[in-house]
Amino acid sequence: MPIIFSIILGIVQGITEFLPISSDGHLVAVQVMLGQALQVRDVPLAYDVALHAATLIVTFYYLRADVFAILGGLLAGGDRGRRAWSLVLVGAIASVPVAVVGLLLKHQIEQSFSSAILAGFGFFVTAALLELAHRRQKATSNGEAPQSMLDLTWPLPSPKQALIIGLAQATAVLPGVSRSGTTITSALLLGLPATTAVRFSFLLALPSVLGAVLLEAKDITQLPDDYRAGLLVGFLVTLAVGSVAIRLVPIIVSRLKLRWFAWYLVALGTFVIAVSL
Repeated sequence: MPIIFSIILGIVQGITEFLPISSDGHLVAVQVMLGQALQVRDVPLAYDVALHAATLIVTFYYLRADVFAILGGLLAGGDRGRRAWSLVLVGAIASVPVAVVGLLLKHQIEQSFSSAILAGFGFFVTAALLELAHRRQKATSNGEAPQSMLDLTWPLPSPKQALIIGLAQATAVLPGVSRSGTTITSALLLGLPATTAVRFSFLLALPSVLGAVLLEAKDITQLPDDYRAGLLVGFLVTLAVGSVAIRLVPIIVSRLKLRWFAWYLVALGTFVIAVSL
């Protein structure tokens, strides 16, 4: 694999994993449209998942205070312990749907990643969800300053809300349907504050992406030799770019900027479908 192609994929993954615009859809679109020009065909899904492992590291580092607070709280009593166990419960509930879908439809999901047209329609789905979330936020905004993303006392979703968010996340196994887009949007539509929508979405990424990495771990280790150097470069680029992009999401969501991404995805989806027909 050409190093330049790995750099491009690393930049795309690093930016789009955290912004609500579907990293998988962008990777599929880039691979299909640029792969032929660079003489790269049929990039293995394991390669994409390996890049997701880089953003998993970025996510863990960004949420390290939350993660350590949860781990410490599980051994503590009182309010701290109750909050930690409650967060584990709602996180587990929200993670079940995507785990079930991923295990039952693994082969079909892998096949879907060869279709740029499917990714294009997935972009439309994500755009519609972001537009709904924007309208919901605009209608309910009261002008109050958003809660700090550093505050670890953000409101937790209820078990029912967590299940709905998890079901929305399960649809993001298809290219073009954004994982962060579906989880953040569903949380906002349920009336949860932006702080909860973002932090809970990021926390859900830890088990869901880790699960995907474990499912593809064998295939990652068996990638052809000519992919390994490119994979290392792409991995490092993803780490660097993702470390910047993850800090933009709270600003974007709290300032009601989701509509910008909806417009972008409509334009991108139209373009991808047009050039793929």
